[in-house]
Amino acid sequence: MIYAFIRNYIGGFGRALMDFYVANSLVINGLILGYALIVFLSHRNYFFALEKIIVELGLIKEGEKNKLVRKVNSTDLTSLMWDKVRKAIWFPFISEPKKWTFRFFSADYLKSEFTQEKINQFIKDPGKSR
Repeated sequence: MIYAFIRNYIGGFGRALMDFYVANSLVINGLILGYALIVFLSHRNYFFALEKIIVELGLIKEGEKNKLVRKVNSTDLTSLMWDKVRKAIWFPFISEPKKWTFRFFSADYLKSEFTQEKINQFIKDPGKSR
């Protein structure tokens, strides 16, 4: 009864669209879940990369959180080995917090994304950037 009412209410194009979705729902839902999983892992990569950068700069010791020694200087970022940070992370995509898009993870992207201001902002208030 409800199914017939909905089919009647959505019109000809809506019925065709609904029939297409019912016939291909596994593929459509699989694509949506796959995309959500990639975005989730990309968000985690962002914070893994940020933590690795902070550890490489010597601002904290690995495994010790909330014990930041100092803020980042511009000379720190020029001496950082970006390829070492890139190779420490296995997933090939990265995404900024609160964004639904992702990009390929490269050393050039790290250099442009993790600026002195962003790292210092994260050090100042870690909860705000999440």
